[in-house]
Amino acid sequence: MAGIVILIAGSLGPVAGQTLEPDLEPTPEVINLGNASVRFQVRLFGLARIVGHFERFFGRLVNSADRESGSVRMHIDVSSVNTNDESRDKYLRGPAFFDTERYPQITFTNSHLIHGEDGLAQIVGDLSLHGTTRPVVFDVEPMGSAQAYDASRYQAKVTIKRSDFGLDSLIPIISDEVEIIVAMQAN
Repeated sequence: MAGIVILIAGSLGPVAGQTLEPDLEPTPEVINLGNASVRFQVRLFGLARIVGHFERFFGRLVNSADRESGSVRMHIDVSSVNTNDESRDKYLRGPAFFDTERYPQITFTNSHLIHGEDGLAQIVGDLSLHGTTRPVVFDVEPMGSAQAYDASRYQAKVTIKRSDFGLDSLIPIISDEVEIIVAMQAN
């Protein structure tokens, strides 16, 4: 199992003649993606919308307190795909689509975070799916209405072309464009 390790270096006490200053740095915002959801939606025949989600994934987003840096890493177990239709899910797991035997995970690792006036605005990084890695940009927005704004809840969205990742089965019956939505909440 892969994970993220945060290493904090420090000393046991002050060096002779050194005074200890209180730590005035704000704490970074940490979002444990175990408290999240990963959904997707595609069009069928250009009309109906198929919505699904992945039941097993793990990852973490760390948005630095100085708003200058941060990190995101996510791993999705592709065999956990669920569209509430077992025969469709079996097809999606099979060799004609995700081929979960050969490609068991979808991964995302950011290259950088982009902040706007209201906080985190975009997450830029590499999405690896079906043996292909491509750069993507997730647009981030706070969740909730203006009256019930909760700054600790976010939604990140990106639309990809599945054919860019070698997933071209049943195009155009099932649309090439897939919207991916990750909902997350800070701890």
